[in-house]
Amino acid sequence: MQIKDTIKKLRTDYKYTQVDLADMLNCNRQKIADWERGKSTPSTDDLILLARIFDTTTDYLLGISYVKTVNPEINSINYALGLSSLASCESASESCGSRCSMVRPLAESCSEQLYG
Repeated sequence: MQIKDTIKKLRTDYKYTQVDLADMLNCNRQKIADWERGKSTPSTDDLILLARIFDTTTDYLLGISYVKTVNPEINSINYALGLSSLASCESASESCGSRCSMVRPLAESCSEQLYG
């Protein structure tokens, strides 16, 4: 699958409009449309943000890997510990919802055991 197809599939799977995704990436809708039509490709910075928004890897977006997602439990723990840059991304963190609040006590316990 080409990157243009992957971006469109993930966007529609997450039920985001092009405007929604553009807002999350702080760009305009036309940029998303151009990616999905293959007229341009995302920058490295945009690829990283897309991977975070879609809870996937840049390798998956680029078609290098067929592994779609990383372990969501690990992502939640990283988020709860503030180790994920998603913690500062309001648009993406809204989608985390109650999953993070359920993991926070576990993450804090793990952090305490690891770091004293």
